[in-house]
Amino acid sequence: MKEQVLRRINIVMYSEAIFSLEIFFAPIMIAFYLNYIGLSFQEMSLFFSASLITGWILEIPSGAFSDWFGRKKAFLLGKFIYLIGMLSLLVIKDFELLLVIAFILSLGSSMGSGNLSAIIYENLDTIGIEKDAFFRISSKAGSFGFLSSAIASILGGYLGTIDLRIPLILDCIFIFSTILIGWIFIEERSKSYLLKNNQGYSQELVLIKFKKAFVDMFNLTKDGFLLSIKNKKILFIFLVSSISFGILRTGFNFYQPIFEEFSINLEIFGVILAIFNVIAATTSYFAGKIPKNFIEGHGFIILSVIFLTISGFLVYFNFGFTILVGLAFAIHQIVRGFITPYISYSINKEIPVGSKSRTTILSFDFLMRAAIGTFIMTLSGIITTITGLSVGFVIVSFCGALILLFLCVVFQSVSKKKRMHESLATKNGNF
Repeated sequence: MKEQVLRRINIVMYSEAIFSLEIFFAPIMIAFYLNYIGLSFQEMSLFFSASLITGWILEIPSGAFSDWFGRKKAFLLGKFIYLIGMLSLLVIKDFELLLVIAFILSLGSSMGSGNLSAIIYENLDTIGIEKDAFFRISSKAGSFGFLSSAIASILGGYLGTIDLRIPLILDCIFIFSTILIGWIFIEERSKSYLLKNNQGYSQELVLIKFKKAFVDMFNLTKDGFLLSIKNKKILFIFLVSSISFGILRTGFNFYQPIFEEFSINLEIFGVILAIFNVIAATTSYFAGKIPKNFIEGHGFIILSVIFLTISGFLVYFNFGFTILVGLAFAIHQIVRGFITPYISYSINKEIPVGSKSRTTILSFDFLMRAAIGTFIMTLSGIITTITGLSVGFVIVSFCGALILLFLCVVFQSVSKKKRMHESLATKNGNF
């Protein structure tokens, strides 16, 4: 029984990692929008902004919808919607219609976010497997995903020189493949809110059904929000997730322009990007072998603080050596490799087993990451216009390290006070 469930989980997790969204399209994405569709840089920026803002708006409602409707069905529906959006890019070049596609892509992405990890975590707990197995599986899947991205970054760039549509078509084939794999192998063991309350739906009028569905999803959102803000550990991990995502994603924006200052062309950059993905893959793989005590402590966060600080120093004191800059960026990839599975594991671990709001709670994490990440990216742009690219990267890395360290100190202080109060309450109760 356990072996069969684990086999299904591994197939789904590894296929999702290897066939990840836009794996071939990402290297040529900018060229596709500018050259194939024919957008101006301003129009392209507006398209990305519209997609991001729409994602913010849809993130929480889609999480509640998943918990209500069923996580597997919502996950597969989200992928299908995303596939429609990707295919539409092949034929639509009108800017107003592209904004509609931005909405479709955001809807598909937000419906899929958080569902798979919620299903896997619940399944592992149902069959009595230790919770840290989720971290090991996620880490190994992440390593496969990074390796796959490394290969695709080279292959996608090459195929894009032949025809910019080929990488996108390959991605669509991969998305369709993961829909089939998910349909066959994903096994959802916890019932959706809709199925749990199915008795009350059978004799109600259509209007009342919709009203009840809205109330149910509102309650799921409210429950998820209350649990998120009441559980200090979840709130702490949300903040760590948001800051680390914002710093790493913003840092990535500096790679190519800084390398260009060192006369590194796009072809060489593609190879370097592949190497970075291999580094992240290796880190993610070995992160899954770290002892449980280290995982459940703040070890990975402290490592992030140390590595981000070192990265900033290497860029600031590069002495004109490209290798030092490359090493600084590689250190960012090491953090990227271990922080993602750590955060996914830490959040799921704190959510009560069987919680009907699990996906909704995970959606709050994605919402905070999007909001804080966008703020950091915007602020870095302003800073860079004043300081220049290299100093801008240094400031981003140092600030990320300081904020993560501050969060650790504050959380430790709050946790210590809570333990002291609980200890005093226990002693007083004994008298």
